[in-house]
Amino acid sequence: MADAVTAEVARLRDGAPVATLTRRGVVTLFGVAGSEMRRIAIDQGVSRLPGVVNVRIYLQVARP
Repeated sequence: MADAVTAEVARLRDGAPVATLTRRGVVTLFGVAGSEMRRIAIDQGVSRLPGVVNVRIYLQVARP
């Protein structure tokens, strides 16, 4: 599942630095999202992955 999470974040992060930690179905996201819309997209994308039971988001939104 960690590989699927990493791939989904890479697809959605739009070049922003986002790190992931996956343990027992709980995904924790750290870093920066390019916008609030991008932060929401990452959250929703990861939440939909099989085996993910919870997503903890510690993403800051970059200022323009």
